[in-house]
Order: sequence, then structure tokens, then C-alpha cells
Amino acid sequence: MSDHVCQECGCQCSSCVDKSSLNLHLHREIELLHYRTGLQTQHIHQMEASMMVSEPKNGEVAYLRDELQALQSKYDRLIESHRKIQKVNQNLEEKVLKIVDQCETEKSTLNNEVTILSGKLLDAKVTLCDLEDENERLRNDCSLAVQLLQCKPSNFVSQKLESLPSDLKHRIRSHMTHDQLRQYEHRARRWATVA
Repeated sequence: MSDHVCQECGCQCSSCVDKSSLNLHLHREIELLHYRTGLQTQHIHQMEASMMVSEPKNGEVAYLRDELQALQSKYDRLIESHRKIQKVNQNLEEKVLKIVDQCETEKSTLNNEVTILSGKLLDAKVTLCDLEDENERLRNDCSLAVQLLQCKPSNFVSQKLESLPSDLKHRIRSHMTHDQLRQYEHRARRWATVA
């Protein structure tokens, strides 16, 4: 160890004795901190003195205590109200989430039903188009048959109902009224006597 003592800080370390530029900077910083500490201490003393001067009287202390109790009571009531409102909000949130879940389920179900019904509607449209085509074909066939009958009605022999296959007879009779059946049988007898 060296016998040299630092003039600024009073230590005997080799770094202080060498007096490098870094040490000077640190010494200045230490001095600045000492100065600031002194200022803070002085400020604390001033605040203590002002507190002593402005210390409230007993009446003011009692008033301030009452005021503090009133504020504490209001605070406690507000906290209790806040807890109740939180509980109500939580219940409402749970109900809303439950309703949203139900709505999502219903929406999914309705979307599935719409998809199924759209498929059925498409099938019905295809069937309708097929039936319209068949109806047009049958209309053309009927029109042609009427034209042929009008051209030479004597070339066509009226078909007897009894000579038709049984399933066709049954279908024809189901579409004919009682009067139509009687008229048909009457005409068939007339044609039989003419032939």
C-alpha cells in the first residue's frame, strides 16, 4: 500500500493516487451527490418546520377524522355496490353467452335445413322440367291424333274398352265418370251393330 492519501476523498487506494481522468470524473460525481444530499436534507428540515407551524388544532383534527370516516363509509358502500354490480354483470354475461350459443346452434340447424330444402327444390325443378317436356310431347301427340281423326275418321276403328289390357281398362275407368262410361258403352254397342 502507498503512503499517499488522496486530498479529495481521503483514501489510499492506488487508483485515487494515480489521478487518472476516470477517477476525476468519479470524484466530481461524488461531490455532486454530496451536494444534492445536503439540499435534500435541508428541504426535509424545512418541510418538518412548516408541518410544525401548520399543525391543526384539536377541533380541526376531530373534523378531519369525521370527514375521513364519512369518506371511508362512502368508499365501503361504493366497493359493496361495485361487487354487486360485478356479480350482476357476470350473470348477464353468462346469459348472453348462453343465448349466443343457442342462436349459433339454431343458425347451424337452419343452414342445414336450407341446404336440404334447396336440394329438394332443385330436384323438384328438374322433375317439373321433365314433366313439362313430357306434357309438351303428349300435347303434340294428341294434336297429331286429332288431325288424323279429322282427316279420315272412317279409317280408325274405335277401340272397345273390353279389348284393352286389364290394367289399362282399370286406369281408364278410374278417370271416367259414370255418365262417360255409359256413353262409351252405348257407342261401342252402336259400332258393333254397324260393323
